[in-house]
Amino acid sequence: MGAELGMSRQTISKKFRNLIECGLVTKTKNGYILRDLDKTEAYLLSNELLATLVSTLQVNTINIYIYLLNRYIANSQQEFDITLKQLKAYIGIANNTRGNDYIVIKILEILDRLGLIKHEVQLKDTTRRQYVIKKVTNELPEHITEVVQLE
Repeated sequence: MGAELGMSRQTISKKFRNLIECGLVTKTKNGYILRDLDKTEAYLLSNELLATLVSTLQVNTINIYIYLLNRYIANSQQEFDITLKQLKAYIGIANNTRGNDYIVIKILEILDRLGLIKHEVQLKDTTRRQYVIKKVTNELPEHITEVVQLE
């Protein structure tokens, strides 16, 4: 797998060990299971998707993705509303600062560009935005594998 990702075996091993130590990944005989922070099983993700997430994204992005995937599945794969406050609380960053809003907004944009989620921003009134998660997938789109530059 190292040659495919343009990384040494040691680098990949270190990245996976970090995820395993954080409790986000569990190795199984069929691959790896990506786990939610509350230690419940999420869906089995391909090695390619997991390697891309680990190689290119920070832990808050991965945590938000897992949260959205679990919410989408729990909602019978139907769209749902989410607030920045909910996402910030989930990843454990302060709700009282606009700088953290920017972080979460950018994470949603990156996940959308990767094709892992589809979301819309709707104005509830002149000061509040509602985020609608339209779709969450656990498959990395084929066109992204050619675009994403791995370390």
